[in-house]
Amino acid sequence: MKQINWGFIGCGEVTERKSGPAFNLVEGSRVVAVMSRSSEKASSYAQRHNIPRWHTDAQSLINDPEVNAVYIATPPSSHATYAIMAMKAGKPVYVEKPLAASYVDCQRVMRISRETGVPCFVAYYRRKLPYFDKVQELLQDGAIGKVVNVQIRFSVPPRDLDYNSTNLPWRVQRDIAGGGYFYDLAPHQLDLLQEFFGPIVHVSGFSANRGGLYEAEDILQRTQRDTVPNRLDEEYAHAKGNLLLKQQRFEEAIPYIKKGMKRRGATSLDKAREYYLLGQLYTLTGDKKAAYKSFGKTISKSPPYELEFNARIRQTETATDENHKKILRKLKRMARSPKNEEYLSQIYYAIGNIHMSRKDTTEAIKAYETGVAEGSASGYGTGMIHLSLAGIY
Repeated sequence: MKQINWGFIGCGEVTERKSGPAFNLVEGSRVVAVMSRSSEKASSYAQRHNIPRWHTDAQSLINDPEVNAVYIATPPSSHATYAIMAMKAGKPVYVEKPLAASYVDCQRVMRISRETGVPCFVAYYRRKLPYFDKVQELLQDGAIGKVVNVQIRFSVPPRDLDYNSTNLPWRVQRDIAGGGYFYDLAPHQLDLLQEFFGPIVHVSGFSANRGGLYEAEDILQRTQRDTVPNRLDEEYAHAKGNLLLKQQRFEEAIPYIKKGMKRRGATSLDKAREYYLLGQLYTLTGDKKAAYKSFGKTISKSPPYELEFNARIRQTETATDENHKKILRKLKRMARSPKNEEYLSQIYYAIGNIHMSRKDTTEAIKAYETGVAEGSASGYGTGMIHLSLAGIY
């Protein structure tokens, strides 16, 4: 049997009390290194558990020649990054649930696993606990008859820490956990459903925040009919809009996304992002006037600078004759601002586009060439400028 030498990324509660101790109890398995960004935590954990080495950098642990498999026990926001790093180094991964904080990140992890041929396993260990083995046995033997419906309900009151808005648990911080407690508590139940009854092929439902203690959802429920209670119309519209987007039914998604923006708990940043999304959808469907207005609403929400900058650039692509002068003035002011130095190629690309939309080739060429001269030698903006110049010449 090949010896598995584990490297732990993360040394929090799950490695102390749950999964961690078992790694040294299984035949052919031992923990040889541990990593935490805190040197104090990493060294303390290594000393208490007799682990020979500790690291404060994930890449350093992954590159450790003694480590041939990696266990990721960090919050979900870093799961995909660390899993991909390990697989690219040729080291199999065992990651805590959920696999990642978003569907997109899950897809990235699976793609890299396929491309590298390196496996990535999620810690769905409950399916093999004696209790659930017995459930599986009863189901297979038909001891309870034919199963035609399964219902799972899980409800808990807020925990004391949930009331501390200045120091919320990471499990209810969307940027860290991906969502609310559902992301932490539901994966095992969903995995068991698939283990017992086969793959889940269709899902419909809605999420909402009714308690108002934090921004993440605190309710998730399956819908069993075409309508939901009036008080949840906006939450349902938000979910329906996202579903239509995934199905690439862009024009149908627009009214649902607009209505979903009124849902309780939607932050100013959420709305800024969704106005930007609406702008993209209106552009795709040919409604430039509505697209221009939506990008303007993104800017009005005072979002992070990169989002605001991109909204201004996208406005140039949807400018009409009545507002092209206003847009040009804004772009030229942006070009003079020191904080936009790294974005100059994109700004002059946008200026050139405005001139091209008015069939002023001479001014467009001037703008494009300025972008090449003053912008970054590489990057999206410069590449697009060269393509535009090639088209003109």
